[in-house]
Amino acid sequence: MHRLLPLPLLLLASQVLAFEEFWPVPPVSTTEARVLAVTSNVERELAQIDTLVEAGAWGEAVDALLRLSDESADEMLAITDNYYLPVQTATGMRIARWPAAGLAVYRQRADAAARSLYERGIRERDSQALAAVVDEYFASSAGDDALLALADMALEAGRTNEARGYLLQLSAATLAPNGLPWGVALGELDLEDNKVRDAVLAQVTSAKVPTDSSLVYPDTDIPVAEIMARLAMVSIRERAFDRAARELAVLQLADPTAEATIGGRQANLAEALTATLQAAREWPAAAPLSDWPTFGGNAARSGVAQSFGDLSQVEWRRPLVEAPTRVAQSQVLINLNERFARPVAMAPKQLFVYPLFAGSAVTIEQQGEWLALDPQTGKLLYGETDEPLAGEQADQPIARVENRNNPVQRPLGQAQLQLRVQAGGRGGVIIQNGPAQQRIIIQGRAVNGPVVLGNAIRGFQSTYLQPVPPAAISGSLLYHVTSEDSRTGAPQYRLEATDLSAEGKLRLQIEAGEGREFSGPPVVTEEHIYLPLRDASAGGRIAMACYARTTGRPLWHSEVASITADGADQSDVLVAGEGMLYLSTDAGVIVAVRASDGRVMWARTYKRWNSIKPNDLSQVTSRQHGTAMFAPGALVCMPSDSPSLFALDPVSGRTLWVNDQAWSVDQLLGVAAGRLIASGRELWMIDPATGQTEFQWPDSPAAGVTGSGRGCLAGDEVFWPTERSIHVFSAATGQQTRNPIALDNLGGVGGANLIPCGDGLLVATKKELILLGDKPPVAPKTPPAEPKLSQSLPPTDIYD
Repeated sequence: MHRLLPLPLLLLASQVLAFEEFWPVPPVSTTEARVLAVTSNVERELAQIDTLVEAGAWGEAVDALLRLSDESADEMLAITDNYYLPVQTATGMRIARWPAAGLAVYRQRADAAARSLYERGIRERDSQALAAVVDEYFASSAGDDALLALADMALEAGRTNEARGYLLQLSAATLAPNGLPWGVALGELDLEDNKVRDAVLAQVTSAKVPTDSSLVYPDTDIPVAEIMARLAMVSIRERAFDRAARELAVLQLADPTAEATIGGRQANLAEALTATLQAAREWPAAAPLSDWPTFGGNAARSGVAQSFGDLSQVEWRRPLVEAPTRVAQSQVLINLNERFARPVAMAPKQLFVYPLFAGSAVTIEQQGEWLALDPQTGKLLYGETDEPLAGEQADQPIARVENRNNPVQRPLGQAQLQLRVQAGGRGGVIIQNGPAQQRIIIQGRAVNGPVVLGNAIRGFQSTYLQPVPPAAISGSLLYHVTSEDSRTGAPQYRLEATDLSAEGKLRLQIEAGEGREFSGPPVVTEEHIYLPLRDASAGGRIAMACYARTTGRPLWHSEVASITADGADQSDVLVAGEGMLYLSTDAGVIVAVRASDGRVMWARTYKRWNSIKPNDLSQVTSRQHGTAMFAPGALVCMPSDSPSLFALDPVSGRTLWVNDQAWSVDQLLGVAAGRLIASGRELWMIDPATGQTEFQWPDSPAAGVTGSGRGCLAGDEVFWPTERSIHVFSAATGQQTRNPIALDNLGGVGGANLIPCGDGLLVATKKELILLGDKPPVAPKTPPAEPKLSQSLPPTDIYD
């Protein structure tokens, strides 16, 4: 007789009536991007060249490598499993690793052309000629001279990231054994430790190339001290003073007596830079932004606005058409005994609008139409006339709000989850949504009804933000992406430039083309317009395109990745900085493209979260749309499909740091007071050079405070919206600098997007757009009374 085994716990029903209290797991996305790597023919040719190198057939190897570099220059080659470089760059890296015999043969073939380009570049101050030396003849005798010249030109122009990138390619002595620059690598080490000092000195002296993915010139004769001095100067210019101090310490280890001509006289490099570093700490901060013309304030997505004064006045407010709710794509996996799992859909969430501001207009998108508002009154600049609501005094402080019963502090009730368990059963319910496994053990006898879960699991509310607005203002023109259905029913995408100073007159129109979609906001410069594209006609590709600003003429089109999509709403956010464009695909790939010609400079993949496995409790986030931010010394990346926050070197694409603690970050706000400011469920302040968390608030879930919306930086203050209020912090100290501003006094709770608007702050709740400032509200103009006709006037018909 066989004995029946006890039945496992069964999940019979999962009702989610108030499930917004959970911090959701992102959907299991089928979207995947892949780098457009080289063909098998190129790989075979490289293998043949490797055979020639092993045999010492240097002449044949050089000829074959130069031919391959010329024919497949811009194709992407996998350097490691997750790092790709153009074939031309990769061939330069290979030649730089050759022994002296092979290097000598290569230079016999390449030096004449390289030297000619270099001399022209110096004579005419032609950076393109110098860049051609680096691109085409990296390991030539002129390669290091060209790198140094390009670094000096970039530093003079204030392009600090670009200068650092060239300097780090000059010598392996600038890199730690793990491949990181000394300014980053020493962030967690103590140079007072003799073992650390000896290790640093050994690497600086030997100049051994640290990793297979490092592009480093093989044998420069430029002194290490001069290179480190320039790196320290780059960090000083960026106001990254701790990083500069670390680089200065390496300089002093390498050669404390090194001298150079500074300010027309010979001086000790270490002493001169020490004095410069001390003086720089008193330098005024960079000029803040007065406008907020695109997402993040600028194309680097790292804008810092001018400081605000008193924000106690509501200067004007206007009602908004509420963004429609939508069912979230996210799911939570409920697991029983680690054997049975069932996804539970999240409740619908609300969207917030993201207004833009530039000089004479505030723009918002409402029901597919862009409205232009007077920033002084909130009234329409053109179109139908309307009257915004009158302003009033904002009620501060709001300490009383903190004492209210917060919804997230309620126990999870039977309406949220129902289980039926066998008599005497014991099982675990795992909510896959946090930095650590969160488990409730259900015990009982013959539980035949709903199981009431206590407050052992605390949930978090999440609000779905409006996708990044596909628009940017430049001058008086609003550049915005729009679409309309064609006769075939497929949307036809285009970019329109409408004149805000001429009642929205259309000035420019650029068609995406059949099967193409402009998938994010444009980056607009004085001469060019850059746009991300999704191209279904090419079998599923992500691309970037450049157009002439005045005519809309296409200048280049660069495909950066192939992609398989699941149809989910997607917003691609280009990030621009110092002649480069960066795109995080939210599908496993990040790419960097040179803005001048569309050449892909590097591409890399990263670790993606995976919520398919029932027992995978990886740290995952609720990011709707990932993005990146161009910061001093780092490209900070926050893809929606990554469990981490990480930074890459903007020039090389090397990983600088990874912060696994900040898994809940869903907004990168910028850098203020030397700190990277990010937000999500909490507010984060992070060292942008090392990735170390320096401040996190609140530090306990028991605080009942949850971020909801996108904040902003103004001066050295951080404005961070939560579900019920706007909190203001000092970026330098992390202390609150103002009384919180109650959102329930500004049209309701739930969160908001915050946009700097001149001297005021735009608060976009789900119902209203409100301008806070210190000016009294604008009183509506009273029309003059109708004049009364005198009895002595003749009849009016004589004037007809």
